[in-house]
Amino acid sequence: METTAKKKIFDLNTALGCKRLLAVLVAVMLVCSLFAQLLTTDGGRIKVENISIDARGAVLEGELFYPVGTTDEDKYPAVVIVPGAGVIYAQMRSFAQELAKRNYVVFNINAYGSGASETPVYNENDQGILEYNIFGTPMGCLDAVDFVRTLQFVDQENIGVMGHSQGSRRSGYAALMDCGYYTLNDILLTVLNEKLGVEISAADIEKNADDIAAERLDESGLNAYNILKEQETQNYNTMIRSACLVGSTAEYVNPTAVVTVAGHEVTRSCQVNLCIINGTFDYGYVGFNTSEDLKNAWYIAPEDEVVQGAYYSLNDAAGANEIIGTYRQDTAADNQALADAIRNRTLRTVLLTNETHSKEFFSNQTTAMVIDYFNQTLSADPARAVTDPGEMTFMWREAFNFVALLAMVAMLVPIVRLLAMTRKYQPCVSGRATIPAARNQKLGNILVVVGTILLNGAAIYFGNAQKAPFTFTASGFFPLMITCWAPIYFLEWLAIFGAVIALAYTLVTSSFASLKAFVKEMFTCGPKIILKDLGIAAVFVAAAYLMMSLTRYLFYQDFRLWMVMFSPLTADQWLIVARYALLILPFMFVTNLATNYLSDMTIGKKGTTLDVVITVALAVAGVWALCGITHIVDYSGMMPGKSVTSFLLTYGAVLFLPILTFVSRKAYQLTKTVWVGTFVNTILMAWMLVCMSGTNGSYVPQTWITNFLG
Repeated sequence: METTAKKKIFDLNTALGCKRLLAVLVAVMLVCSLFAQLLTTDGGRIKVENISIDARGAVLEGELFYPVGTTDEDKYPAVVIVPGAGVIYAQMRSFAQELAKRNYVVFNINAYGSGASETPVYNENDQGILEYNIFGTPMGCLDAVDFVRTLQFVDQENIGVMGHSQGSRRSGYAALMDCGYYTLNDILLTVLNEKLGVEISAADIEKNADDIAAERLDESGLNAYNILKEQETQNYNTMIRSACLVGSTAEYVNPTAVVTVAGHEVTRSCQVNLCIINGTFDYGYVGFNTSEDLKNAWYIAPEDEVVQGAYYSLNDAAGANEIIGTYRQDTAADNQALADAIRNRTLRTVLLTNETHSKEFFSNQTTAMVIDYFNQTLSADPARAVTDPGEMTFMWREAFNFVALLAMVAMLVPIVRLLAMTRKYQPCVSGRATIPAARNQKLGNILVVVGTILLNGAAIYFGNAQKAPFTFTASGFFPLMITCWAPIYFLEWLAIFGAVIALAYTLVTSSFASLKAFVKEMFTCGPKIILKDLGIAAVFVAAAYLMMSLTRYLFYQDFRLWMVMFSPLTADQWLIVARYALLILPFMFVTNLATNYLSDMTIGKKGTTLDVVITVALAVAGVWALCGITHIVDYSGMMPGKSVTSFLLTYGAVLFLPILTFVSRKAYQLTKTVWVGTFVNTILMAWMLVCMSGTNGSYVPQTWITNFLG
């Protein structure tokens, strides 16, 4: 009796059972978000605020982390963090969360055109509509640094920037624009020459400006020099002190340049302490760690090796370098040469992590390395050389966010059942005819299993290679960055290979009539029912968005894991979602047709739960196997310098494919039509692509819609 009662608690055949299940899922989302917030805020010791600044007629969105109880008497080091292409600031929260726990002020931003950040007509280096180039601009990073400088509790002499991939270009460019190539002595020599009329010879260029001033200026001139020196020194000391570039070739901030000092040409490095961190299996970037470009910039002889983890101090005057210590062994607290290099902005180091490109921003190891570098160069904790990766807690926060995401997706079940019980939507649940027995069923089953595993693996392989039967480019109508196309190409291959497997199955089992009948049934319901199915999908997505908004309001959390996430969108962005949904819809429809037809024919007589489990497992087996093989080959060193396939843009697919398959199969079980699952999956995928990929691949102006609706 007790067992029977328990089974009836979540009886999906009753409205009460559906409501109970929905209530439990809502509770799971809220409780998981609560625990995620406790981890984000270090048990309430870190304050996190959503910040929007408007430096140039366009909103720049970010999140500000700083210790609770901060006053304007405090002075904390600060770091501005910039995400790469195809991700937003939520993906960089690992660094922000862990740095903030260690008494940093962190401004974690979405670059212009990413997330809810708008695109200004002109950005920091005056790129406008005609000259727009995302690879040569800070894209809001320098504006974010300027905002941090207004905070009274920030130590203005210890501000750093960091970014990953495209974000490393943006943060590196910000450091270049802010710091330039002139040493403080160069600046003072130019002051002596241009403002106080002191002749500076070529032999004087590397002399101390103070000594020249004392020798050649009278008392009034020396007083004027000291006033100007104080001003220039303050400006110099408040420039960005340290840059940490992850997954980068540091193409803007690293090379030397020829500049003019007091009328004489000299070679100088950018005046910022620089750390470059690349992954051992980040094949697009790891080669830079020993490249000729790096050697030239750091005055390393061509025949010499670049020492990974060495602390280099550059000497531009001599065109030389000196190794003054080792990362994680020497500290600025006990190594005076290291402390001097940091103060003089001549420190350079290049590091390796045991990661791939996309794993670098989802890594305990990389996060700990970033902390250790900033502890030294921003004087945060210079006596501590090593942070244990085991101290990181952001992975637990990600786990809670992921459980909340799964609960959000699971809401589909009670919502569809509740709607199907109403008079309006009851016609959307159709009755399927009995599936006829097929010939050669065992052979057909083997074909489906083997074909699905192999061809879904091939689908992700071709998607990773940016190969597709239908290719697209960014445009005014499809404005997302190139990072959105790989998942779409993957979906195209899934649709094509799904159709191939379905046709092959019908040939082997002589069941073409059943396939024809299945497809026909999906359309004979009529346009009104299809529109009502769209309505069901819209209700679910609205409920998901409502829950995301609620958890964000209460706990400042979202539904996410690594490269799968859902975040708030502006009105403009929902229009972009609609465009990409139209593009995705036919491929999603074919995929869902093939998935549900083959599942009906092969495992349809099994229990509904086992049916879903097997369907999802088959769909992801080939993709996960290829991903696993790739990592085994990488980490074993079997193919040094290259990989089986790059999951750079499709790690999200590894996580999102089982969700898509679950939605497809479960929605079909509940309605006996593929339309609800197709519409839900299409909207979810378009939503995810728009909120993550961003429109900063091309210039996208603001419109009245967002300006009016927000």
